[in-house]
Amino acid sequence: MYSACVNAATLALVDAGIALRDIVCSCTAADIGFASGEGSTAVVDVNKMEYRSNMVTLTYLPKTEMVVQAESVGRLHHDRMKDLLEAAAKGCQELLVILDSAIREHVKKFASSIESSS
Repeated sequence: MYSACVNAATLALVDAGIALRDIVCSCTAADIGFASGEGSTAVVDVNKMEYRSNMVTLTYLPKTEMVVQAESVGRLHHDRMKDLLEAAAKGCQELLVILDSAIREHVKKFASSIESSS
């Protein structure tokens, strides 16, 4: 839920015309699998059932690769923590592409509506 709120707030700032140097993205990665770490899998954008797992939420500036916030839930070995942070960062990079595309489409529609009204 936190990640969705951060991503929605970022889009609201862009829609309001606030200049941003980078798009703030947030993504959660959960450790699905064995507690020992062997056979574990990092899953990004967790669902309700996976949300109960050990997980990391990363709020990130993908263009500058700066971490804004990182939060861990559950007990994680430091090796798994690194894997989950990398998975969440990759998820943020992928989310940036999606958000950037949505922003560009929104701007095009907004510009065409201004042109048609004048």
